[in-house]
Amino acid sequence: PANRVRDVVPQLIEHGKVIRGWLGVSIRDLAQEAAEQNIELQEFIDAHKLPDKSGSFVQQLTPDGPAEKGKLEKEDVIREINGKKIDRSTELINTISAIHPGETARIKIWRRGEPMDLDIVVGEYPGQLAARFGRDYLGIHVDTLDPTMLNPEFMKERGIEEIPSDFFVAGLVPDGPAEAAGIRRGDVIVEVGYEPVKTLAEFRNALKKEAKPGKAMLMKVWTLTEKEPRKVYVDVPEGFKLD
Repeated sequence: PANRVRDVVPQLIEHGKVIRGWLGVSIRDLAQEAAEQNIELQEFIDAHKLPDKSGSFVQQLTPDGPAEKGKLEKEDVIREINGKKIDRSTELINTISAIHPGETARIKIWRRGEPMDLDIVVGEYPGQLAARFGRDYLGIHVDTLDPTMLNPEFMKERGIEEIPSDFFVAGLVPDGPAEAAGIRRGDVIVEVGYEPVKTLAEFRNALKKEAKPGKAMLMKVWTLTEKEPRKVYVDVPEGFKLD
């Protein structure tokens, strides 16, 4: 409506884009979470010792996002933001979006049967992929590789004796270094500059060592429907730095 247009137009003029506040959470209404757990809403409320049906249930946290940094946890229920009661998840999204990035929000939550207050610095919405998976690594967004994703029959058919990694390529920044090198969504990264990697921590450490700004970096990635990994050469941008 009119208020939103009044807020948006100056941002477009000054920044060329709409700047939105961002918390870094995946959320759903309490009724939806109760249905997912196959119980009635009132049973869910009673079991979690909630005072009523208001609030938004936290399903996931974006790695290194504002909510995770601010000590919000999975399964918390967000009930109030800056004095505004949150009845539904859409209200949470609209309320956070209207907060300027860098400002601190006072958030009232319900955790393990008790109320709590958190002060969380709101971030700037980084785009769909980063909002879901966190920061990218040379244009690679990663997610946890759950062992249940690979059934025993699949692994046996392809001669895979063990889960090759604890993470996989969940998304790619369009026209980023990884996409340009031929890395695909769903790939598993198995080697960085001759260093084998089987965990996200090992991958990050290998990048810190091997990724030289302005230089090409050798990696091996595996599309699990193929027989073996393949080599790719990723051009590391000038100014690249991994914190």
